[in-house]
Amino acid sequence: MTRALLLSVAIMAVLSEHHDHAAAPALRLRYGVASFGDVNPFKSIDALAASGFDYVEPGLALTLALAPDALASARAKVAATGLRAETMNWFMPGSDIKLTGPEADAAKIRAYVEKALELAESFGVKVIVFGS
Repeated sequence: MTRALLLSVAIMAVLSEHHDHAAAPALRLRYGVASFGDVNPFKSIDALAASGFDYVEPGLALTLALAPDALASARAKVAATGLRAETMNWFMPGSDIKLTGPEADAAKIRAYVEKALELAESFGVKVIVFGS
């Protein structure tokens, strides 16, 4: 996580050197941590909030798969830290639901999408990334 943050800061520093500050409106950078690999922002949300991050981007399929008590804990942590889950990635659950081919089941896809969007909306999510 630290490497990714440092890389982001370095890239923004380089980009800002070539930017005409007088001609452009002020840009407020915001930082968040997304689910990828073994990284789950819900697990380290207290540290993320203490480090000054603005938001978390949990995996939607992973969040939907949480047990009810773990989901309630994630909601409570988000509320307690003041961070928002304003976007989610990992929309589809990988190999569990086939989207194309002869095994694609439109009813199963629709049921999953409706349930996933309801969950995302309950967190206040405005953007969902289809992939990772």
